[in-house]
Amino acid sequence: MLKSGKGDKALMIVDTHAHLDFPELSGDLQAVMRRAAENGVGKIITIGISIDSSLRAIALAQSQ
Repeated sequence: MLKSGKGDKALMIVDTHAHLDFPELSGDLQAVMRRAAENGVGKIITIGISIDSSLRAIALAQSQ
């Protein structure tokens, strides 16, 4: 979480367009997610680019 500069409120970064199912990330996905969290990303929305990719994105979301 990032500090908003307004009292004790915190800001959360939401990545609204990720392709976490891409093969390039498959061997390093947990490290990718950890680095995102360490850099203030609180939520990631992964999307598909085809039916198969969308099904993988759904499976990934359900596994988290």
